[in-house]
Amino acid sequence: RWGRSWPRLATLSNEREEITNPQFRLSYDLQVSLPGKSQKVTLSDMRNLQSLTMTVYRVNCRGDFNESPDTKNGYEKIEPLLDGVVYEQKREYTGHQPYEEFEDSLTLEGLPVGVYLVELRSNPSTKIVRHLYHVTDVYTIAEDQPNHEGVRYVVVNATTGQPIAGAQLRIWDYTTYA
Repeated sequence: RWGRSWPRLATLSNEREEITNPQFRLSYDLQVSLPGKSQKVTLSDMRNLQSLTMTVYRVNCRGDFNESPDTKNGYEKIEPLLDGVVYEQKREYTGHQPYEEFEDSLTLEGLPVGVYLVELRSNPSTKIVRHLYHVTDVYTIAEDQPNHEGVRYVVVNATTGQPIAGAQLRIWDYTTYA
């Protein structure tokens, strides 16, 4: 109505871009799961997306691999270890206004024991989201001993509950001081 001469037009234009920027957030209950157990992946704060693809890759590494696939450096170290697509799920989204926020969910199918990379890509493109996902039937139980005499660790098979003989633990202390 006022044309380009209106002094607040840039502010209004920036605000419109902000509320129509493509986005999504994801969450799932566990980053470590039992073999064959599927898990719900919750998608929230979704906006201005035409499609979303979840791709799961097997990673040839041990469970103590300590790189984050969500950083450029970490992904460069993980990429040569990828062993093909294990599972892929794609969703199409229509009927939503560019500013409208909505929710959805995907199912992360039950997988065999191993380390996996879960990757989500959207169209229009947002930042690619990548997480390592561990599938194991090994479970560690930590039990405080009486009189503050330390902690007892027991490694068991999560399916049967039986102890795993000869299991070795590597314990990291992530304590930070302010």
